[in-house]
Amino acid sequence: MNKKQLDIQRKYYVSNYLQRGIDHLRIARLNKGLGFKIAERQALGFHGLLPPAVWTQKQLVEHSWNFLNRKENNFEKYIYLMELLDINLKLFHQLVYEHIEDIMPLIYRPTINQTCPKFHYLTRFPKGLYISLYDEGNVYKLVKNWPSSEVRAIILTDGERALESEDAGALGMCLPTGKSLLYTTMAGVKPVYCLPVLIDVGTNSQEQLNDKFYVGINKKRVTGKIFEELVDEFMRAAVRCFGPNVLIQFDGFSTKHNFLFLNKFKNDYCVFNDDIESTGAAVLSGIVTASKIVYPKNKMGFISYNCFVLVGAGSANLGNADVIVEAMKAEGLTEQEAIDRIFILDSKGLIVKSRHDLNVNKRRFAKDLKPMKTIEEVLKLVRPTVLIGATGAGELFTSEMIKDMAKYNKLPVVISISRPESEAELTAENAYKYANGKILFAGGSNDFPITPVTHRGKTYYPKQAHNSHIFPGIVLGATAVRLRFITTEMFFQAAKIVSKYVTKEEMDVGSLYPSMSKIKEISLDIAVEIAKIGYRTGMALHLPEPKNIKEYILNEQYRNEYVPSLQIHPWGEEERE
Repeated sequence: MNKKQLDIQRKYYVSNYLQRGIDHLRIARLNKGLGFKIAERQALGFHGLLPPAVWTQKQLVEHSWNFLNRKENNFEKYIYLMELLDINLKLFHQLVYEHIEDIMPLIYRPTINQTCPKFHYLTRFPKGLYISLYDEGNVYKLVKNWPSSEVRAIILTDGERALESEDAGALGMCLPTGKSLLYTTMAGVKPVYCLPVLIDVGTNSQEQLNDKFYVGINKKRVTGKIFEELVDEFMRAAVRCFGPNVLIQFDGFSTKHNFLFLNKFKNDYCVFNDDIESTGAAVLSGIVTASKIVYPKNKMGFISYNCFVLVGAGSANLGNADVIVEAMKAEGLTEQEAIDRIFILDSKGLIVKSRHDLNVNKRRFAKDLKPMKTIEEVLKLVRPTVLIGATGAGELFTSEMIKDMAKYNKLPVVISISRPESEAELTAENAYKYANGKILFAGGSNDFPITPVTHRGKTYYPKQAHNSHIFPGIVLGATAVRLRFITTEMFFQAAKIVSKYVTKEEMDVGSLYPSMSKIKEISLDIAVEIAKIGYRTGMALHLPEPKNIKEYILNEQYRNEYVPSLQIHPWGEEERE
């Protein structure tokens, strides 16, 4: 900047925002801390309120990373990160992006399992919107109270499964707030587009009900018609406030309500369910990668060669089954042919047609076979190539089961998505031990990434079957082109894209998923693909269709980098000479 330009900057400046002066230190989206240049500090009127040093954002990230690592445990690290989020928004997201594999477990699972019960002690500023049982008839007024009218993506929970196996009640707000951070960090969805919402209808956690400082509705959880009508009212209020293409992601509901609301709303609203659809796509992605490894000539990763046994019939595994069916249909199978390759067990054994206790989602996969109570019976009959566990019941997959699978498969594929590790059907260590290294394994361990396993001199690097590979890109694409609906095809395509990012070197050491360091590129590719599907099917409401969709979405993404707090341009005859 030459002298004349500097003189102009001192005389005439235009701020990026309506706020002036000291607001740039107080408002997280404006604050740059020591990143403010001296000219900015002087022009905005807070020169002298910061130490004289001027640091680059790179220096600030290094400083924050160093300070974070001085914290003694993950809980303290979480507190520091949330404080940074409330003070310096761009610095927070840049720090997370540069250290994604280390920080993701701190702002999401497993650390939120620790922070949820204490969430009311940790929240200093509003992090989301609370709709309570007593707001019936007035939900629209509450939604309008949200200070941004630019909302494009809502993360909705009732807190019942925010802690996976425990009812968090109102403290379950930690789940949608954590998801909204991942939207931005992993895909570049603008923070102003994101709205975490919790519907509070009580809790069945006696610990919370006995806590005199519990901040939610202090009564047993209300279900049935009253609860469903409250969710209905919220859905109507959301589209009334933010438009018919506002995306609503359901997360942390019970299995019953996951399917109830997905089936009820998917044809009228832009919705998806993270526990069902994102998890299903994540598991499918691992299967696609495994198919490329097992069948080297199968460059496209076709999965129709496989036969599947799914243990557990909750939201996750029924979602897995749905997406697997969609993938096989895309490969040319009929729906029934695809279903015939999938065998599902619940707590009572194999799902068969003679049972009278099956809901509609289970009945779809019922087999015309005699009842079988145990996993061993089913495995001996079916001889599957792929075994998937989602029960949370601990180590159900025994040494004998895995050894048998290794006998009749070149490389058996086992995906155990339950977490924490104490609830997993199979651990990584035991998987390689039981199969003598002859296995492809992915887990749901809370260790992120999963601790490498060395067996007979070879070190394996199994990865998590993690839905965070999937949903950020789905949300980015949907919000960028204003999708009217989310379809199963979009999740199937997202799974294929994630698999494409797994390198041969990663496959050679047992990884079925790519490194999280690639997540922004993965999310962008997913967003572009579902945007194309949206325009092809007439579901994308952003018109006209961009000539270059990728370039358009890139321009829509949030930027973590600091920008000048002053924007100037010559004005008047004197300055233009």
